[in-house]
Amino acid sequence: YGDHRDLHLSIRRQRQMCIRDRLTLVDVLFYLAGGVLYASLMVMAFQAGSDAPTARTSIMLVSGLCLWALAFVLGRQEPQSENREGFVNAVLLTGCLAVISGGVLAASQTATDASADFGYALAVTLLLLGVLHLYFDRLFRRTILVVFGMFLLVTSFPSFISALLSEQQLPMDVWTLIGMATGALMAGAGYVASHTAPGRDSLRDSFLSIAAFFTLASVYGASVSSEAAALWSIVLPLLIYGAFYMSIQRRSRNFLVTGSFFLVLFIITISFKYFSGFGAAFSLLVSATALLGTAFMASNINKRYIHGDS
Repeated sequence: YGDHRDLHLSIRRQRQMCIRDRLTLVDVLFYLAGGVLYASLMVMAFQAGSDAPTARTSIMLVSGLCLWALAFVLGRQEPQSENREGFVNAVLLTGCLAVISGGVLAASQTATDASADFGYALAVTLLLLGVLHLYFDRLFRRTILVVFGMFLLVTSFPSFISALLSEQQLPMDVWTLIGMATGALMAGAGYVASHTAPGRDSLRDSFLSIAAFFTLASVYGASVSSEAAALWSIVLPLLIYGAFYMSIQRRSRNFLVTGSFFLVLFIITISFKYFSGFGAAFSLLVSATALLGTAFMASNINKRYIHGDS
């Protein structure tokens, strides 16, 4: 009976979260309060343990775990009001940030004491923190936990690769491919996160948009500073077109915003790279004209394919 009751409460919370899928002003204020609380914990940790790294790490880890425990106790009490939901989420967010900060401080201290590479210690720490967040999510179904958990697991990959290749003089193209691989892993993490509990289908699009951002950012960097910049300058608009296509197929504003943002960057870069010989004024004129076209295109996509059916 207890297991069925916990499952019922978990599904009920997820449905409530799906209904309130947009942040309200109250939610924003709660999260801001959580951010201020996290900042105060960081200041207290560095002031109290200025000469003792172990003290800083202990303060952050213990504070984060205590906040998790508080959120767990308050979050399982019924009925749940909107204010209590906001407070629990804010406390949980602060706890996650504190635990992650404590873990990173512990990795730094361990690497220093053992005279080891910080990159490897950081990669292992991110992996362990990701597993910890996902385990706590199994006990206390909250979207914040699974988002942090998946993000930490994915970011452990580039951390490990960067530590492994830190002494190699590799071209920019290799790091671009690593960034694109990280984006692919992020997309897979979204698929896994959307199946961790009922009512989390929207997480797939959220992680896909983050994956698209990782990929486009990596390719944009290569199109600017790589030795094969011309090749990446051809790949980038194709990927931007893919982002617009996904925004239509999945009716997602996230892909539309991501594609539009990098299209703007690409247009400005191309304008000043190839038209600078005609003067800064002409480059700005070309940029402004292309940006107006981008704005009209994004507006039409939003009205016709996204907002029109919402």
